[in-house]
Amino acid sequence: MKSKPLLGLMGWLVADGKAASAYYFVLLIPLLLLAGCGSGSSGLPPAETLSLVTVTSAAKSVAPGTPVQFTAIGHYLDGTDMDVTDSVAWNSSDGTIATISNSSGSRGVATALAAGSTNITATLGNVSGTAVFTPLALVSISVTPATAIMVYNPYASASDAFQFTATGQLSDGSSQDLTNLAAWSSSDDAVVIIDRSTGAAHAIKLGPVTISATFAGVLGTAAVTVQ
Repeated sequence: MKSKPLLGLMGWLVADGKAASAYYFVLLIPLLLLAGCGSGSSGLPPAETLSLVTVTSAAKSVAPGTPVQFTAIGHYLDGTDMDVTDSVAWNSSDGTIATISNSSGSRGVATALAAGSTNITATLGNVSGTAVFTPLALVSISVTPATAIMVYNPYASASDAFQFTATGQLSDGSSQDLTNLAAWSSSDDAVVIIDRSTGAAHAIKLGPVTISATFAGVLGTAAVTVQ
């Protein structure tokens, strides 16, 4: 048994007048044994017990240019289910339709590049799981409100923003919120300024202005009057 060398070493330490060292050595033994009994640095069960990997995403149909997080769940023979998103190797069967990241901090994030279909695969050891990712063509963008009256208030604070939203219509008839993905602009920053990332606008002076939201080459607009 492997305990004999340990006991022999303990006896040598005591016999050599090193009782204190032996005492601390004994305390370390359980820690050493526990370290040797782990399932590996990944914290996952042994790879040979993995029976299935399932791949899911929050959204399978989005406009080109949209990032989508995919998740991989490993199913083990002992009934354990574990999130293995950061442990699998990700792959897209068609890199012209979508790419997917294997980089730390963004593993499993796919970016739609064009309308079409691609298989997103997650592989851990010899086990793989696949999900179909189908980016759709962006047909149009609707900015809400399409017609707006903003009231000029020289005492307004930064928090008193007028919020515009952008909704994309996809080729299958579904819609996608593009408010935080679109690039926003104002036709006259002297009248209205707008946050390019969020669509939050502030009136600067009286007058008419056009607010635009652009994504994937598609433009949506709203007519605004500051009074």
